[in-house]
Amino acid sequence: MIIWFAKFRMPSDAVTVSSAEELHRTFGDILPALAAQNPTAYRLTRVLKARAPPLYVSDAVLRHWLLRHVDAEPIN
Repeated sequence: MIIWFAKFRMPSDAVTVSSAEELHRTFGDILPALAAQNPTAYRLTRVLKARAPPLYVSDAVLRHWLLRHVDAEPIN
């Protein structure tokens, strides 16, 4: 249990967002460049969690943001 908690808990300095609008309003200046290099929600999630401070966004919110704010077709 302790190993699981250490591996999967959210860091104390983590930033969270709960909607695509909040994500765009708060991080819209950096996300297009990151999304160009990481065009899927899965890959973008990994990049955002690796930031300092880490940014935690659900897969559904990232998919919604990608559909609304990125011109390229999503890669499946």
